[in-house]
Amino acid sequence: MTNQQIRDSLVKWVPVPQLADIFAEWIVEYRIKVVVTRSRKTKRATYMPPQRGAGHKITINHDLNPYGFVVTFIHEMAHLITWNEYQNNVRPHGKEWKLNFKKLITPYLNHDYFPPDILTQLVNYMNNPAASSCSDAGLMKVLDRYNDDDDGMEYLEDLPLDTEFALKDGRVFKKLNKLRKYYQCEERKSKSMYRISPVARVKRL
Repeated sequence: MTNQQIRDSLVKWVPVPQLADIFAEWIVEYRIKVVVTRSRKTKRATYMPPQRGAGHKITINHDLNPYGFVVTFIHEMAHLITWNEYQNNVRPHGKEWKLNFKKLITPYLNHDYFPPDILTQLVNYMNNPAASSCSDAGLMKVLDRYNDDDDGMEYLEDLPLDTEFALKDGRVFKKLNKLRKYYQCEERKSKSMYRISPVARVKRL
């Protein structure tokens, strides 16, 4: 695909056309295969480094709103840049990734690209990037305000302890204790323990 074709295919996913131009340039420059995929319950996107003759690959969920798409795509681009610099010799969301994420997103931290509430949360996050951007509860919540549908789901962190809930795949869990970054939850059927993100979207039972 040409730069213009890539740009035209991106326009519907981003809030302003200028971002489609920028993302298309990145895709061409780094020879990235971008796949828009079905919704996944545990991730919004993935980055896969070159392997077996294939180039960089980013997969991104189809149901992200435009602002969520932008932040998530830049998140994965930061992984790509970090891999180019360090391969697998640094932590996935270590200081190297955080520095690259900050460099990539800073030019767009203004009202031309984001509404005030998202912009405020992004600036706060960049001042203290304690988590990866896609696991920062405050940032994910403010991005989700711009989803088109009200699916009746809640954030796991908003449920009381010992509450039963279902994931989108139908599995039922009980919310137990808080770990450092996640909640420990027991699956009803298997009695197995799982760590689930506090910003996982769940159905209270």
